Amino acid sequence: MPPSPLTIIDKVELCTTSLCIEKVVDEYLTSLMRKIKESEKTIDSFRLFDEGEDSVNEREFFNYYKFTEALIEKVIENDIDLNFIINDLVEKLGKTHPVVLFLKQLTEE
Repeated sequence: MPPSPLTIIDKVELCTTSLCIEKVVDEYLTSLMRKIKESEKTIDSFRLFDEGEDSVNEREFFNYYKFTEALIEKVIENDIDLNFIINDLVEKLGKTHPVVLFLKQLTEE
């Protein structure tokens, strides 16, 4: 059986540099924009997170933080509605995922 493609969060967890995380952010935003443009079609091939994996190690948590940081920079640079991003991530990750919590905390500050 061929291996399933890595999700965005899988890629974030595997990153070892900030540049890698920035590329993953770019990939996420490109995919999100594609989803918007093709809104009448259902796009199930883009999975951000594998359900069922609850434990987050220290490196993954740091990568989530770096992902959030890079995402915020891109959102500001490109004047993207942060609430739209948060709603998309809540739908894909759930309300308690570290990326969602980081973003919500930033919007409250």
